[in-house]
Amino acid sequence: DWPVYIQEVSQAAFDSLPIGKNIVVKSGARLIKFPNSPKIYTVFGGAKLKSLTDDKGADIYGSNWKNKVITIQNGFEADYTITE
Repeated sequence: DWPVYIQEVSQAAFDSLPIGKNIVVKSGARLIKFPNSPKIYTVFGGAKLKSLTDDKGADIYGSNWKNKVITIQNGFEADYTITE
């Protein structure tokens, strides 16, 4: 058992924390889609996306490839570059 240390932070200190960049899906970890489109993408090279067809998805990821898909909210689409 590791000791747990909790430090209370004031609202002013919390408000002064800088906002960083959004986190993107790790290359090869998951397939992603956005609610505004039926396309499914593979993530590579950081935050680059390439759309997959049903045949290509099954060839690369196996017959259950759609089980690896997560839906990312539309607001985060700008964090990715779609390549074709």
